Amino acid sequence: MRMKRRRTLLLFAVLAVASGAYLSGAVRAAPAQNPAQPLEFNRDIRPILAASCLACHGPNETARQADLRLDTEDFIGSIVVPGDAQASPLFQRLTTGDPVARMPPASTGGSLSDAQIDAVRRWIDGGAHWDGARAAAADAPQAAERLVDFAREVRPILSENCFTCHGPDA
Repeated sequence: MRMKRRRTLLLFAVLAVASGAYLSGAVRAAPAQNPAQPLEFNRDIRPILAASCLACHGPNETARQADLRLDTEDFIGSIVVPGDAQASPLFQRLTTGDPVARMPPASTGGSLSDAQIDAVRRWIDGGAHWDGARAAAADAPQAAERLVDFAREVRPILSENCFTCHGPDA
């Protein structure tokens, strides 16, 4: 009886750990590793680029190398040939045997795994679709442009908070 209880408790413990790992996502296979599942830019490719490429090819103008941005759709027409990974300069730079031309450079200390390179290849061969609306939403939120009426909106705030110390403007 005692042995049966231990087995039951052990079984429940194993099931609890396994279900907890599954629910946390630790056991789920990455979408990029499942060749039957179509790849999405935001879900599968953007995280690869963000981790390994955007430090040098992202929105920061001062750090940008080779005048290449991989966070906008423009790179698809310039260094990606949709439907043909082997002809795409992006894929060629990820897979070249030349250590000087290979991206990311060894000097950064980063590299792409074979699974990540395969995901990029499959995304390009699948048409290199840019998830337009979701990609824009994933970038920094854009402020809505509107005109501000200084006399009606700003001046009352200044006169209430600033003019007592700094005086009114001319």
